[in-house]
Amino acid sequence: MVNKSYKHFTNSNALGNYANNIKHFKRLKDILEAHTTNSKSLEFQNNLRTHQKQMNYVMEYERLKGVLEGQAHRLPPISKEQLEDRMAKLKKAIKKKLDDVK
Repeated sequence: MVNKSYKHFTNSNALGNYANNIKHFKRLKDILEAHTTNSKSLEFQNNLRTHQKQMNYVMEYERLKGVLEGQAHRLPPISKEQLEDRMAKLKKAIKKKLDDVK
């Protein structure tokens, strides 16, 4: 007579349980890999945006510098002051971005 409480421990069930465990751990591994890939992708996108912002500041600074050097004699004093103020702010922003990167 077979004890009914041990009925679920037959050989076929044991193999099925191992197969389910293997599938479960493979699925967990896939989820962890997907999470790692996603976090790396987000980090790359963030670095790209930061670099683009920095380059935008540098390009605007260079443009304003060119305007002041080439047309300073034709600019009204108020415009010249505004451009110089903007250049000072951009210089601080560029320095801050460079310090953040390091």
